[in-house]
Amino acid sequence: MFTQQPSITVSGADVDSVEEGDGGEIEVTWEKFEFSEILVGSLESPEAVVFIHYDSFEGGSVDNGAAVAVALERLKELDLKKTLLAFTAPDEPSHEEPYWGFGFRFFEKEFKDVLESADVIVTFDSVGLSSPLALRDKKSLEDLLPLEDKGLLEKAVGVTSDWDKLFEIYHSDLDTPDKVDYSKTVEA
Repeated sequence: MFTQQPSITVSGADVDSVEEGDGGEIEVTWEKFEFSEILVGSLESPEAVVFIHYDSFEGGSVDNGAAVAVALERLKELDLKKTLLAFTAPDEPSHEEPYWGFGFRFFEKEFKDVLESADVIVTFDSVGLSSPLALRDKKSLEDLLPLEDKGLLEKAVGVTSDWDKLFEIYHSDLDTPDKVDYSKTVEA
């Protein structure tokens, strides 16, 4: 049976052990935490809002150190009078559905007018593992950009890597710098 929460992440190497298990108990304690959104650029009707998703349960090189590195490199090329970079959207579980991407929804509540006025909304998540994928389909965008106002997804694009490869290392200590193909980050 699928439940929205609570959930745990198990590395691919440990899946067989968990499946062969014979039961057990788990205690979940919800904790509050603070996170920071770092905003660079214009809040006054930017043409583009670019989310740079960051988090790090473990490793974090692909998800999402590489995206942060790409954004920092591109800063010198961007017209910050027309662009807003939002370093935000940690995946730490929340009590909301979906349980991930709370930072996106927090930003949306605080700056909905900015999102509505933008011509395009872009999110970078887990780049550098494969050639970048530019996703515009609704299902992928709902996963990459879990906003309350689904209408905003009509002007959104998600830039990411091959998800099959990603989920081999996703939120685990296997997400290390050697997994990043730096030539692929240049393409992003």
